[in-house]
Amino acid sequence: MSDAERAALRLKMDKEDAIRSLKGFLRYMWPEFHGQAQLLDAPYIDVMCDWIEDRVMMRKSNGYLGIPPGKMKSLAGQVMSPAWVWLHNPRYQAVWLSASVDVVSRDSARCRELVNSERYQDLLQMQVARLRHFDNWRGGPWHDVLLKGDKPWAIKHDRNQVLWFETTAGGRRQCLQLGAKRLTGLRGDGWGVDDAVDVSEVINKPPAVVRRRMLEITADILMRLWNRINDPRPGHHHRMLIGQRTHTMDPPGYMIQHKGWDHLVLPTEYDPAHPHCSPLDPRTEPGEPLNPHLDTPAEIADRKTSLGASQHAAQEQQGPLASTGSELDDALDATWESRFWEHPSGLKIEKRWASTDATFGTTKVTSSRVAIEAWGKQGAILYMYDLDAALMSWPMMRDRCLAFSLAQMPSLDHFIVEDKALGPALVSDLKLVVVNVDGFNPGSQSKEARIGVLSARMRSGQVRLPHPDAPWQRKLSCQFGEIATLIPIARARGDKWPDTIATEGQVMVPWVVLFEAECRNGTGRADLPDAAAQAVIWDQRERDKRKATRHSPHAPAMDTEGWFGGNDGGGIWTGSDSF
Repeated sequence: MSDAERAALRLKMDKEDAIRSLKGFLRYMWPEFHGQAQLLDAPYIDVMCDWIEDRVMMRKSNGYLGIPPGKMKSLAGQVMSPAWVWLHNPRYQAVWLSASVDVVSRDSARCRELVNSERYQDLLQMQVARLRHFDNWRGGPWHDVLLKGDKPWAIKHDRNQVLWFETTAGGRRQCLQLGAKRLTGLRGDGWGVDDAVDVSEVINKPPAVVRRRMLEITADILMRLWNRINDPRPGHHHRMLIGQRTHTMDPPGYMIQHKGWDHLVLPTEYDPAHPHCSPLDPRTEPGEPLNPHLDTPAEIADRKTSLGASQHAAQEQQGPLASTGSELDDALDATWESRFWEHPSGLKIEKRWASTDATFGTTKVTSSRVAIEAWGKQGAILYMYDLDAALMSWPMMRDRCLAFSLAQMPSLDHFIVEDKALGPALVSDLKLVVVNVDGFNPGSQSKEARIGVLSARMRSGQVRLPHPDAPWQRKLSCQFGEIATLIPIARARGDKWPDTIATEGQVMVPWVVLFEAECRNGTGRADLPDAAAQAVIWDQRERDKRKATRHSPHAPAMDTEGWFGGNDGGGIWTGSDSF
């Protein structure tokens, strides 16, 4: 046999395999999207495709496919499976949804391009030719495959939209964003949800908000999507969830626990003790990667560092931990080994600055706390060496910012104020004390994204915090606790995160203050005074002083026995080791 004959035979076998199974179809159609790029094959691809094939061919009904990001689950599910089923049943009607409308529209467009491709049309012609050899082929599901003479089915010209296109044989593919207000006309032989929960829904959100959102998404699937099938009889429909886990109360968790759904869970690293370890998993050795080509030890280690323990457990290992609401927990744990005892005044600090969020609240317990921070930079490492945080009204915040600046002088290079709300007014007042006062606008980047930047730097050792037992902390300006212990009542009262911003050139480091995350780790002191009560006392003291000096031509002197100073250990740190 010549090389040409051998190649022709191989091509014919690949086409036969593509028609016969979804896994063969994926491998045959791979060049349609990736050109000459090689498919980095792995045994899990066969298992994943067989699992999806069982659903779309109605052999099994309900199920969840848990698989990490970047493992072709959307390609196999949303793109390949409808096109492959139409080779066998051109009347098949599929409905696909996702938390992101961009995801469903992208994959719907790819599916349509796939059907119109030359490779697919070649397979379709081959399938039609094969069926002609059967005497009873018109009595099967392909009885209307040839609508006009010998012409196979095609996509309708008048129903050819990205989010909804149909075949001339009666098949259909619809897609919509999960949670859309209207589901009118959304119905099919089966539906699938690809990534029901966007990761941003669970990162750095208060736990109560996350739990409520998980219940909303699950309720939307159960109450609005569940019955959007043509035939509810067993063997005549399918319901699928595919994606990675994000939370203990996410829809896959509910379906497995309360609905008894069949599930195939494939973590990045094989874990025989995983609560949902599947006998279909082709791996046998603990720690064995899902795809050795992509999941190298270095890459896995990098993901663990970037994602943090909680999100790595959820997205990569398909085993979400009990949510704490903030990825700063993991980052804080990573800083313990590098926390410093000696004051950083002995270091060669290249730059020193203070920063604050000018969005003040009130003295009510439910209000947000304002944070004022002092930072130093040595190379790529940031040192946080002073902090003032409390419930503050506008006069209180302005005075405390001025006092904070005086405590850091003359070494303070910049004072950075978020340029929103009363930020410009605060900048104007601070210029009386600090020469370089800059207003800073963080732009449109989300708080979650900024937290991610900070957390990554903390885990890499580029953010240093003082040790909670460091002796030099006794006179820090934080009235309600040391830097590293912070305010323990913030977590209990659901305090919002004050958004203090430190900038290093063009690199923005948000210190979405560590009160909540640190206190969740149990390091807060139980004997700290009530912040709300202290703030009320402060405001009353300020009102009394303003009333007493209303007609005085002289400005009121600093309170030498109160917060600005004194020998009670609660004043601003103005020792000789200041820098």
